[in-house]
Amino acid sequence: MRPAGRYRSGPPLALAPARALLLLAAACSAAAAADLDSRGRRSLQAVGGSAAEEKRFPYIVSLRTGPSAATPGYGVAIGEHFCGGVLVGESAVLTAASCVIDAATRKPRPDPWYFASAYVGAYELKGDSQRVYEKRQVVGVTVHPVFVTGDADDALNFDLALLQLNRSVNRRRVAIAPTKTKPALPAPELSRLVSLGWGATSKGGATPSETLQQVATELLPLETCQARIPAYPGAQAKDDLFYYNFATNGLLCHTGSACGLCGADKGGPTLLLGADSFRDVLVGITSTPRCGDGPDLMANVAAVRPWLAVQLRKLQGKGAKLRELTCQQSNPRCTACNAKGECTACNGSNKLFLDAGTKQCTMCAELTPNCKRCGADGTCRECAGPAFVLDRESKTCASSAALASATKCARLGKGAACAACVKGYRLDGGTGKCRKLTCAERAPGCKACDAAGRCTACEGTRFAVDKATGECRKRRCSAVDPQCRTCDATRAACLACRNPDSWTVDSKTQLCRRRTCADAHPDGSCSACNARLECLACTDSSYRLDGGSKKCVKKACSFYDPLCATCSFSDEAPFTCTACVAGAEKEPCSNTCREVVETSVVERTNAELTCPDGQVITKIVEATYANTTVAGCSLDGSRNVSECVGSAFCFFNVTNDYMGGDPCFGAWKTLTLKYTCGGCEVQRIEAQQDSKAELACPDKQAISTIPWARYGGSSFVGNPACAATDPFKPLGDCVGNNKCSFTANNAAFGGDPCPTFEKRFWAKYFCA
Repeated sequence: MRPAGRYRSGPPLALAPARALLLLAAACSAAAAADLDSRGRRSLQAVGGSAAEEKRFPYIVSLRTGPSAATPGYGVAIGEHFCGGVLVGESAVLTAASCVIDAATRKPRPDPWYFASAYVGAYELKGDSQRVYEKRQVVGVTVHPVFVTGDADDALNFDLALLQLNRSVNRRRVAIAPTKTKPALPAPELSRLVSLGWGATSKGGATPSETLQQVATELLPLETCQARIPAYPGAQAKDDLFYYNFATNGLLCHTGSACGLCGADKGGPTLLLGADSFRDVLVGITSTPRCGDGPDLMANVAAVRPWLAVQLRKLQGKGAKLRELTCQQSNPRCTACNAKGECTACNGSNKLFLDAGTKQCTMCAELTPNCKRCGADGTCRECAGPAFVLDRESKTCASSAALASATKCARLGKGAACAACVKGYRLDGGTGKCRKLTCAERAPGCKACDAAGRCTACEGTRFAVDKATGECRKRRCSAVDPQCRTCDATRAACLACRNPDSWTVDSKTQLCRRRTCADAHPDGSCSACNARLECLACTDSSYRLDGGSKKCVKKACSFYDPLCATCSFSDEAPFTCTACVAGAEKEPCSNTCREVVETSVVERTNAELTCPDGQVITKIVEATYANTTVAGCSLDGSRNVSECVGSAFCFFNVTNDYMGGDPCFGAWKTLTLKYTCGGCEVQRIEAQQDSKAELACPDKQAISTIPWARYGGSSFVGNPACAATDPFKPLGDCVGNNKCSFTANNAAFGGDPCPTFEKRFWAKYFCA
């Protein structure tokens, strides 16, 4: 018996047959012929690849049929290889969900495949000994919840399953690629990858390779994946499912120069190889091999890393973690990486710098000859020896003799750089060269000078020329505006006036002007003020004049309606309640909130709905027929109870037939009723079958709600009480109109609820 709660799945599945799950390693030659089936799809064949180095991949897993294969009827031998996998935890293996899930039943495959045997570290399918691999039994399976599949030519979205082993394995786990939260590649485009498996080594071969094979591929951009995936004959030119999978970051694709994975190469790992198995990084799990018909598809492991970490902790305890490489493990020169796995800092800033293009740490001297020290941006900061001088423009090391003849340079300093310029020139700190002094540098704030160096014009409005000294001096604020107290830096705009109670800065002229009633009451609530700018009258009736503050205050919604919570005002409608308080509902024919009446009635007893004199039932807010102690025992009975709308008194027996069904057979139910009463006048209509039915309101009114409608037979003798399932179908455009009409026939209501019997249409509605 399978453990309860260990299997999780997503939408319906559609996978290849069980016997097609023999793992093939492989690369498909572009020139080789390939057989097509009746739908134009490739046969399960693969060629190419090369033997992997023995003991190089300790985390590789061969999934083989388990001990239950001995049970008669399965037709498979014990220990028959059918899928690959990779060790990600001490007792957890990651593989493709399509290796362990059956398409027809949408349930786990039979026990030989679902509770498979895992050979961790396997190399040969038949010749390995226990010294080479560690054998464990699969005791639990967790499938990614967003796992989606189509037919054999479709991509499998998030095709991943985590297998729980019966005990831990003493083998090195593979490192996982960094998390990607948006559609993106886990490694740079066209990165060299390696896929592992035990595939056939010849075209048309049906027998798996006896030894572990490896295939070199390249990681393709997502757009390239979409463009290169061909459709089988008769399919659409562009497959929306593929685009959906790539956009959700669930899939990646990769391909070799003339090869591709084939057949059931599912579950096997695709890796970024490091110097050894410790530095290898898992990028994806083979999901849909395409036998050379386009890029091979794999599940993006980086995209599901958070899910994988949570499931690993559930299997192995809170302390369980996925293995990952630090920056120094993947690049000894790097000390820090970002979320994309790109290097962001290098060790030894004087000798190494980070190349912005390649994201690699590079020696300074490797890029700039004769450079002794570089900055963090990789540009040279100091040259090697006194014979070379740093050119500040090109950031290269030039001969010190080149600066000896610098124009207007009076003295060379350290490193033969110009240290002082001749009179009338100054040393530019950015370029290290001498340049002529500007007029403003001769006299601050000056825009133009005469031949004697005296200022003749100042920059902007902030300064004015002092004729006595010939210099630019700051202008006073009062020179801009006598009422101005402070100005901006340009001395052209006033920032604050001297008497803010009587004066304000005009937003257009930037000068001070006297305050108006609108300035004192910027919310537009006041229509008239006195000399002290105290409000004397409000703009409309939605405000009231506060005698203490002499300001207009917005009236509360409860001022107009005690049950109104929020409201609005306009010229057309001085007051409109937009929402009632809790326990109240708006009346369908007016702008008034009405209190909700609540009552409960036990099954097989009589329900009575009553309203005060002069009022009728205007709305059935809730009619829940349920037993709260029974899970899922609830149904909405408002459709039948709404027949009470428009009546001052309504009486009926609470039965399963009246409520429209029995939500939980054998258990007593209670009908919870909530309804409102009001002074609205209900409009009624009755029309014979095949006649015109018209809902109409008085002039300047429109249909506001249609709480009840019915199309079917009457309850009189000889005429069954049948009813259309959707009596509101022809009424969709009625609300909001003064009138609407249609022919009350079977076609209008989507079918004949009771053939051979005459039917009628009834409805109740309100106008407002």
